[in-house]
Amino acid sequence: MSSTDRATFDPGELAVVLSYYDLGVVESVTDFPRGSRRSPKVGVVAHRGKFLLKRRSLEWIPLERVRFVHRVQGLLSREAFPTARLVATRVGDTLVQLRDHFYELFEFVPGQPFQHTPGETREAGLLLARFHQATERINAVAAGPAPRGDYHDAPGVRAGLSAIGSTLSSHDSFAGDHAELATLVQ
Repeated sequence: MSSTDRATFDPGELAVVLSYYDLGVVESVTDFPRGSRRSPKVGVVAHRGKFLLKRRSLEWIPLERVRFVHRVQGLLSREAFPTARLVATRVGDTLVQLRDHFYELFEFVPGQPFQHTPGETREAGLLLARFHQATERINAVAAGPAPRGDYHDAPGVRAGLSAIGSTLSSHDSFAGDHAELATLVQ
């Protein structure tokens, strides 16, 4: 696969993976070319609803990390946080593993592209705060420390986060509130 090609599913592979789930009659399967080119996704319309099936390679992401993420998603679902819910297999697992790949099935959540409006930005901030409140209890489901070393913990992300204080402190709305801003950024 070249760097511009997208990975795809084989029809037989799809049939085997979908047989692990109790979806009822599958009416259609549609390519969903979003996100990583290495992780193909398809939309599935079945008797029980609309879903998104994603394949990941054990070569690129450790199974323990995915299991951790699934525990976090389960926590978020129990907290009524608006997230795409994982669909359990017939035996109650949230993953199907075949050879060197594993598969995740999510309830499909329709959405709209971000329009960059102040209202949407505010809602995103409020939702992020709610996410942080829900995940404060992560140690109860984590069974150990969170996996480290993914793109969220990259040096560029840390540098961007470190620059927030100096960037905001130059704005008039923070005049005289530098101590509060420093606390907020931390």
